[in-house]
Amino acid sequence: MATLQTSLTEYLHSSYHRTEWGLHVLPEMRIRVSETRVRIADVCLMATMQGSERVPTNPPLAVIEILSPEDRISRYNERLADYRQMGIQNVWVIDLVSAFGYDCSTAAWLPVEEFRVAGTPIFLRLSDLWNELQAN
Repeated sequence: MATLQTSLTEYLHSSYHRTEWGLHVLPEMRIRVSETRVRIADVCLMATMQGSERVPTNPPLAVIEILSPEDRISRYNERLADYRQMGIQNVWVIDLVSAFGYDCSTAAWLPVEEFRVAGTPIFLRLSDLWNELQAN
């Protein structure tokens, strides 16, 4: 998981993407999803204009969770629901074992080959990520 998280962060944080897309790419980011709960997203995408709260209380552009073999879907459903209830519009999950991506922005786990933030140029083509992982 650490290798994927590092590759994902580096890919999204490359100077081209960060400048062109106006992003902060933050691994292991604490997010206050409610008054009583904080979640730690594997990777969080924040617009540079959103500022830099230590523990964000405003929804980021997207969160990306990375499933490991020992993770349970039922446990993740609660976490993903917390993100959606906070108002995060783009909730994405990458499954390491199956090498699939899921758009979980609704209650469904929709298999996708590419993640996109609507109304922005921000995207992540999963085949590019897998190719980068294989090259390293």
